[in-house]
Amino acid sequence: MKVWMLQQNGILEEQNRPEVVTQKMQVKVKLSKVLITENDVELLSGKFPSAIYPIIPGHTAVGVLSETCACGIDLTKGARVYLHPLFPCGVCENCKKDSVLDCTDMHIAGVNAHGFLRDFAVVNLNDVSLLPSSVSDEQALFVEWIALAESVLDTLDCSKGDHVVIYGASILGNLLAQLLIYRKIVPILVDTDVAFLDYAKKCGVYYTFKLDNTLRENIMKVTGGRLADASVYAGLSDVSPSLPFVYAAPCTNVVYAGLRFKDVEVNLKNALLKQCAVYCVTQAKKHISSAINILANKAITLPDISYRYGTIDDLPNLTRLLQIGKYSFLSPYIIKLL
Repeated sequence: MKVWMLQQNGILEEQNRPEVVTQKMQVKVKLSKVLITENDVELLSGKFPSAIYPIIPGHTAVGVLSETCACGIDLTKGARVYLHPLFPCGVCENCKKDSVLDCTDMHIAGVNAHGFLRDFAVVNLNDVSLLPSSVSDEQALFVEWIALAESVLDTLDCSKGDHVVIYGASILGNLLAQLLIYRKIVPILVDTDVAFLDYAKKCGVYYTFKLDNTLRENIMKVTGGRLADASVYAGLSDVSPSLPFVYAAPCTNVVYAGLRFKDVEVNLKNALLKQCAVYCVTQAKKHISSAINILANKAITLPDISYRYGTIDDLPNLTRLLQIGKYSFLSPYIIKLL
């Protein structure tokens, strides 16, 4: 079986490695599409400081079952699956209590665990999810972000009609805003970038405001002077991480969420004065099934996404081919393996 192993010097080597089902709760998956994320590009360019080498890149992938498990569960060869990018460590206190979904040291595909840039992968049955026919491979590549947005919703604990201000309108902010609308909660999306806000409008988000000196007036107008019933800061946003407390109503929840974060400093003075509760959400394994159902029910729309496709041969030039940065979710780059 072929794998593409990245060495610490940045060289991607094709290797042969056996992928054999050895346990009754394992399945074998033929990889079909791998989304190249910003993590992967930083890994390939040697700029990911926490990566463990040598490593197989590829954080997000879909494939088809090529060998099912002998576990008594009815699985069909050739069925399409989404491969979970987070793996419980198995040794933390929550894992020892069989609460693996609450693992405190999840291993991350393509960062500190092997990813999916390979033709086959043997994984635990609990680490794949079947994809319904109504969800395309390309849509499935957004599952982790939708699941993260679902985790944020759980943490916010909002009611219908509440106003939630989201700081950062890229992929997480956009998807979260759509899920809030689906649940009849009112999102207010704030960003420094008009392109993100314009795209959010195409996705059905009504209240989109650029960060400028009219922001307070706009938020006060939408909320009837009450300010935000809850606030979310989306990781990697260009907005100041201290801003959510400025426009939060007293005694409300503020959530910092994302798969990655910049090094940030937060001024907590307003949080203390307003007695805000602060939460952090950085993983969403427990919401993957829910995210797939959301896609199947068309609760999320991503119009005008310009997918780009490549092959393994393109990877040595990927840092030149791919414009990495905050716009990458509007033009995802997918490696086709099947």
